[in-house]
Amino acid sequence: MTTNKGSLVLYPDEMLNKICEPVGELTEEVQEFASNLIVTMYQFGALGIAAPQMGKPIRMLAINALEPISPENKNGDKRKAILFVNPEITETSGVKVKSQEACLSIPGIMVNLSCRYNNIIVHATDEYGKGFTTQLNGQDAVAFQHEMNHLDGVTLLDIVGKVQKKLVLKQYKRSMTKWVTSRVMPQV
Repeated sequence: MTTNKGSLVLYPDEMLNKICEPVGELTEEVQEFASNLIVTMYQFGALGIAAPQMGKPIRMLAINALEPISPENKNGDKRKAILFVNPEITETSGVKVKSQEACLSIPGIMVNLSCRYNNIIVHATDEYGKGFTTQLNGQDAVAFQHEMNHLDGVTLLDIVGKVQKKLVLKQYKRSMTKWVTSRVMPQV
């Protein structure tokens, strides 16, 4: 589906259930797609986005991560985009936390989950092929794990229980019906 902000794949599109392939050569086309991924994340005000949500079944995602507290970020509320190519969670720690999650591909819904680790260590490469390892905590860790699910063909609706799924689908259908009649995209 194309909106005025970018191109998103919406549930129940089959793209969302595909296991994504590793990114091979980092061509100009792949780098341009990476840039578009980040722009679209910002345009929709999202905490993260994965390549299949924009129609590419490749292992690439971005999150809008909190920057560490510093003299320039005194309140600890500044964010920056981090792009992950072929990401892997190499370590999990802490407890699984309760989270409220929304999804760009299932707009207008919010789901309560308790399946995400509070602390993770991730290894990936950037869009230029440089490898890096980073630790993500709290909301950043939750957002990353949400986007990793997309790379594995898993949506929020695949994680929730049957009763919650039924309620969420009902809410989603109402939200999308409003969107079709008003042409105003539901809030994420």
